[in-house]
Amino acid sequence: MRYTSVAVLICSITLTACIAHHPVSHESKTMVPEKTSGVIREADIGEVIYEEGSYDVIKAFEMSDDIESTMPGSMGFPFGFAIRRTILKPDYQTDTYIYYAAPYEDVLASHTLLGSVIDEGDTVGIRIEKKSGKQQWYVDNSKHNHGSSSGSYQTIWHRDKRDDDRVSLKEVEVREYRSLIPFKQITYEGSHDNNLLFIYTALTAKFEKEREYRFKIKSHNQDTIVSLKGNTMRVIAVTDTGIRYSWL
Repeated sequence: MRYTSVAVLICSITLTACIAHHPVSHESKTMVPEKTSGVIREADIGEVIYEEGSYDVIKAFEMSDDIESTMPGSMGFPFGFAIRRTILKPDYQTDTYIYYAAPYEDVLASHTLLGSVIDEGDTVGIRIEKKSGKQQWYVDNSKHNHGSSSGSYQTIWHRDKRDDDRVSLKEVEVREYRSLIPFKQITYEGSHDNNLLFIYTALTAKFEKEREYRFKIKSHNQDTIVSLKGNTMRVIAVTDTGIRYSWL
């Protein structure tokens, strides 16, 4: 992304000693697979047919487009910031604001003379005032300035989100998986060369692993038995759009 020169007249910075950070609460869900034996089910191509495990439901904001703009920095001199189109997830909250940050690899913050003004551990995103709902773009470069994002002082630069930013924010719910125990999914992926295709996925906060499994379709009038990661099903019928099956 390339920065453009945009004049910003109002200088806004929050420079405070030890702002109290609080985690943002999330709803937790646990999926227990329902596999009553003998019940006939249907699944379309691309449909998840099995889920097992726990995850958190995160309320986040999906950006409609990239933003590339400026905000006032030290002594009112503007610096550039940019965020690629992404999902802004809640990072922390204070008594006044909830801060939603973009992934570090999706952001830039740079001054013409100084170069980059953020380090890994700093955050860029949107903050929302709890009482009014007012939205502001922010750059928290406390780590870059003070060596720590939780040290004696924080530097948080901000400006109001404007109509001419041409970026809308849509509230969405996303899944956040746990770090230790994988969340498991099985997805039906259709048929090819007389084989049934399934994808087994294991997800944690740190990795996502996928593996494809193929099962030879039995001859006419014979059910196909599929056994995958301790789960066994009988596939009764295969069509161009999906399957009919039952768990065993």
